[in-house]
Formats: sequence, structure tokens, C-alpha cells
Amino acid sequence: MNCISKSSQLATMILNLFSVLFICCIFINFVGAEEFPFPNSSEKELSKEMQQRGYITQMQDRIRANEEEIRFLINEKDLLQNRIYHLQDLDEPVPWDMHKSMSIKEKKIQAAFRENSRLNDLLSQDRYKRMEYGGITSHNLLPSNSRTSSLDPNALKQKLSQEIRDAGLDEWLKISSDGSGVQLENLLPILFASGSARLANEYKVFLKRLAQLIKDYDVRIRIDGFADTDRIHTKQYPSNLELGAVRAANIVHELVRNGVRPSIFQIATTGEYRLDGKVMSDKKILERRAEISIRFI
Repeated sequence: MNCISKSSQLATMILNLFSVLFICCIFINFVGAEEFPFPNSSEKELSKEMQQRGYITQMQDRIRANEEEIRFLINEKDLLQNRIYHLQDLDEPVPWDMHKSMSIKEKKIQAAFRENSRLNDLLSQDRYKRMEYGGITSHNLLPSNSRTSSLDPNALKQKLSQEIRDAGLDEWLKISSDGSGVQLENLLPILFASGSARLANEYKVFLKRLAQLIKDYDVRIRIDGFADTDRIHTKQYPSNLELGAVRAANIVHELVRNGVRPSIFQIATTGEYRLDGKVMSDKKILERRAEISIRFI
């Protein structure tokens, strides 16, 4: 009987223990649910948002890396171009490898610009625009090429006039407005030596300041290069048309080197010829020039 009684007591104790454990489990399930919840839809959205922030950071880092590479390649390309010019001035043959290297650098520059354009387009999408990372929104990290969109022509003209004065370019540039848009043109001519397309240092300083002024605006730029009536026929410049075009192109290269996007340019030349109504100057130095026309979109 004692054995049966002890067995019964042991069974009762085990049963009570299981009952207590069961009740504890139920209590933890109800009371602890708020502290250790299962992932819900809002948490999934948060996780997705954090993932997108990671994508934004990666894209921004890639854009900065591309910008550094573009600056480096443009500098290398300019140095190589100067070496080619020097050899041509000496009537020395230019090694084929130098031309090949120029072509490779140009392709790399264009590839980096295309990738940055694609990444900027991605960052401008609404799903990234609304996100904030480190206190700044992703679209604020893009080049602010839409600065003109919220201003009417008169307000933009006033704003640019002040920026031109602040940059010390009021003697270099003239600003005009036709009611639907604003345009900048160089007031002082960009002049070249006879038979040359090289930019003097004073013009490089001007173009650097000009690039800083316009690079954050949505603009279209036309560069016209001209030559005087002295005929030219060299390996580098078979005619004045090529000479005028290279003069314009060198201005484009200088602006791009200082941060202006290359896709917004148009190069034009008529060499030593002029359209009807364009009177030639009797001073040839004034005909060896380039003109810049910047249209704000």
C-alpha cells in the first residue's frame, strides 16, 4: 500500500509540474508577445527600406568614384594631347600608341559619364527620392541641374546677374532674356594665335570660373570657332574649318575638365567664312576667335 501511495503521490507531483509548465508557457505567449513579436508587414517594409538605403549609399559611392576617375582621365588626356601638339609643332611623327591611348581614355571617360547618368536617373526615382540617409535626401546628392525649373526668366536673369558679379565675370559675359528663356554670351572674345588652337592661360581662368557658374544649371552650350582668311594646310589642320573646330573643341575640353557635362555641347565652325550679315573685321586677330552661347533650359 505504501508503494502504491508513493507512486500515486509521484504521479500527482509530475502532473502538477506539467500543469505549471503549461500555464507558464501560456503566460509567456500572451504577456511576452509584445516584447518578442513575430515580424509583421511593417517590419518587412522597414527591412526593405534599410536595404534601399544600402543601395543608395553604394550608388553614391560609385558616382563619386566615377567623378574622381573622370577628373583623373581628363587631366591625363590633356597632358597627352599637349605632347601630341608638341610633336606636331616640331613636324615629328606621332606614335600610333599615343593616338590609341587618347581613344582609350576618351572611351573610359564617356563610359563613366554614362554610368553616372544611369545611377543619377535611378536616384531620382520616387522610391529613392523620399528616403533619407544621414540627414540628407538622396536627390539632394545629385547635380542640381534643375535649379532653373522653379524660376521665371526674369527672376533667373536677376539671380544670374548677381552670380556673375560675385564670380567677377561681369566684364566677360553679357546676359539677355527673350521672355521665354535666358542666354549668356561671352562679351570679350576668346582669341587665338595665328594657326593655333591653344588656349591662353587667361582664358583658362575665365573658363574655370564660367564652369563653376553654370555646371549646376540645366543648360545647352554652343561653341563657334572661327579662323582668319589666311589659308592653312598642315597635317593637323588641313583647312581653316578644322582649325576653327579644334578651337571650339578645346574650349569644350576646358569646361568639361572643370565639371561641365560633355553631353550638353554643340560645336560649330565656318572656318574663315561668315554667314550673310556677319562683317569680317579688318584686324585678323579679332577673327581668330571663339564664341560661347549658353541657353538656360
